[in-house]
Amino acid sequence: MLDIIFLTILIISVFGVFFIILKKFAQLKSIDTSIITKEIQDKQKNELLKTRLKRKIKSYFIKDNNKKGKIDNLQTKVESSIKRYETIKEYNFINKIAKAPEKRVFYMNELAEDIKKNIDSKEYLIAEDLCFQYLKLDKDNTNALEMLASIYNMNNSKQKAIQTYEYIVSILKKTKNKDNTRDNNQKIVKFLIKVADIYLSDLNYKKIADILKSAFLIDENNPKILDLLIESYINLKDKFMAERTLKKMEEANPENLKIIEFRDRIEKMFKKK
Repeated sequence: MLDIIFLTILIISVFGVFFIILKKFAQLKSIDTSIITKEIQDKQKNELLKTRLKRKIKSYFIKDNNKKGKIDNLQTKVESSIKRYETIKEYNFINKIAKAPEKRVFYMNELAEDIKKNIDSKEYLIAEDLCFQYLKLDKDNTNALEMLASIYNMNNSKQKAIQTYEYIVSILKKTKNKDNTRDNNQKIVKFLIKVADIYLSDLNYKKIADILKSAFLIDENNPKILDLLIESYINLKDKFMAERTLKKMEEANPENLKIIEFRDRIEKMFKKK
C-alpha cells in the first residue's frame, strides 16, 4: 500500500516538473533574440566607455599627482569627460538626420542652439564636438565655423581660432556675387578684425598691420581698423604710416577722441632729440 502511494507521488512530481519545464521553454521561445543582441552590444559599448574613462582618470591622476588640489582637478575632469560622452551619445544629430532626413532643417537649428548653450555654460569640449557634427553636415557653414573659432579663442587655442577665422574669410571671398557683395565685405572685415584682436592680445603689431591692410582696402573709414592700424604703426615705429593713417582718421571722423592722443604719442615718439 505504501509503495503504491509513494509511486503515485513520484509520478505526480515528475509530471509537475515536466509541466514547469514546458512553460519556461514557451517563455524562452517568445523572447526576441535581437533585443538580447542589442542589450549585449549596449553593455559592450558601456564597458568600452568605462574603460576609456578609467584610462583618462589614470592619466589625469598622474598628470596632477604633484599639484595642489589634485583631487578637485581630477573630479572636474572626470565629470567633464563623462558629460562629454553622454552628450555625444544623446545628441548625435548626424544619426537623427539620417533616420529622418525630412527633419534636417529642424535638427540643424536644434544643433546650433545646443552649441550656443554649451558655449554659454563654458562646456567648450562638448560645444566643439557639436560644431564638428554641424560641419560634417554642412562643411562651409560660416555660422558654425564662427562658433568653432570663438570656442578655440575662449579656450586659448589662438592659432586654431586664427586659422578658422581665415578659413571663413576665404569662403566669403569665393562666394561673392552682385547680390551679396556688400554683406560679404562687411563680414570679411568683421572676421579680419577678430584675427587682429587675437594678435593684439599677444602684442603682435606686425601681424595686425599685415592682416588689416586688406580690411582697410574694403572699409577705409572703419574706426576699429584705423584705431588698430595707428596703434600698430606707432609700436612698429613707422612714422610715415602712423601719420598717414591718423590723417585718414581725421578725415573720416574729426570728432574721434583718440585723434589727440594718437597725435601726441606720434609727436613724442618721433620728435628729434
